[in-house]
Amino acid sequence: MYFIKTSILLLYLRIFPEFYHFRFQVIGTMVFVTVAVVIIVPMVIWQCVPVHTIWDLKRENARCLSISGLAYASAAVNIFTEVLVLILPLPLLQTLRASRAQKMALYLLFGCGIIVIGVAAARIPSLSHVEDTHDPTYLNAGVIYWTAAETAVAHLCAAALAVRPLYVKCRNDLRRKRKKSSDSTATLAKLPGACVPEISTHHHDVIGGYGESGENHSSHGSEAISGYNLNPTCPLPLSKSTTEELELAV
Repeated sequence: MYFIKTSILLLYLRIFPEFYHFRFQVIGTMVFVTVAVVIIVPMVIWQCVPVHTIWDLKRENARCLSISGLAYASAAVNIFTEVLVLILPLPLLQTLRASRAQKMALYLLFGCGIIVIGVAAARIPSLSHVEDTHDPTYLNAGVIYWTAAETAVAHLCAAALAVRPLYVKCRNDLRRKRKKSSDSTATLAKLPGACVPEISTHHHDVIGGYGESGENHSSHGSEAISGYNLNPTCPLPLSKSTTEELELAV
């Protein structure tokens, strides 16, 4: 969670670079989060001396801190820093020159952090079993589940701030490509002598052709082709062999 909070705070510095007071608040929050992690992590690692007595059920000659007290203190600091990270940018959203719809979208985007805080708060009741050494692997499973859920939701919320610009860019690129394709088709249709063959699924007789003697039977003789209707004003390209036969016939 430390790296997720730090990445969000760094993103705040990038989004609001001109607000100096806000920058000091963000940097102060980063310092507080870092100090909290530096204090809590060693206490969790060396909660018992020697360390192996943490998972040794006999715990002979072990000197341990109050595991439940450490868990509740860590949860309290974690929730406090999450609330702090959430409320930091909210006053600045009012000063943005944006439409009401855009501001509402930003509020909803930052409001995703409430879900993270809710998951962190839902983990607190499961901390009541952390000091029960009868079967810690089984009894502490709830703590692990809620911790994993909190981390996953925090990842999604942190990524949502950066994914929206990527989505907007991809959408605009797709629109430009479609517009460019339609403009190219319209320009091609306007060229002298250019045409686009029309193909439909109607029964049509193709009139004309060349006989064995090379005569042009344009007024008689027809061959029915079912399934395609080709615009006669747009001659289809002929293969090399067909072109050579026509030249010999002429």
